[in-house]
Amino acid sequence: MPAILTENGFIDHASDAAKLKSDAFLEQIALGHARGIARVFQLSSKSGSGSSGNSNGSNNNTGSSSSNAGKTNSIVDYLKSIGKDSSFSNRSKLAKSYGIQNYKGTAAQNTRLLNAIRSGGGSGNQGSSSAGDSKTNSIVDYLKSIGEDSSFTNRSRLANSYGIQNYKGTAAQNMRLLKAVRSGGASSSS
Repeated sequence: MPAILTENGFIDHASDAAKLKSDAFLEQIALGHARGIARVFQLSSKSGSGSSGNSNGSNNNTGSSSSNAGKTNSIVDYLKSIGKDSSFSNRSKLAKSYGIQNYKGTAAQNTRLLNAIRSGGGSGNQGSSSAGDSKTNSIVDYLKSIGEDSSFTNRSRLANSYGIQNYKGTAAQNMRLLKAVRSGGASSSS
């Protein structure tokens, strides 16, 4: 019979193990599987099905409101809640405008895009500095140059999303984080 085996990470890789401890990451894996199955069998989603983490815009649930905009961790749900196009192509354009290169829709890229849009008022108009300061070796300065929150709390959250565990703001952690953020979603491995 037809079958498929998905590999969603390996616990012998520190960055994968960290991601696999994240409920949000596990939900994205589950939703990806569900969407893939639905696509293969040409199933359509039902409005109001309760799915909240759709990353490809296939859920037709239009019950989101702007009051939910600050609560969601899904870039798709956030864009829908503010009345914006949540398609992959539009998210790619938005990502580019916020300096997120090679957008593939990864969990880390989606989190970074969501935070960038929230901190920038959702406009995506970052001007010519959207690519960020390519010469700085400071994660704080780089985040400021792309208009993103450079606080320790946000850096800690970003570090976690890139698989950097126990973020304390050390020089080595900051360099790993800077490299990961600049690459636009490639998790660092140690």
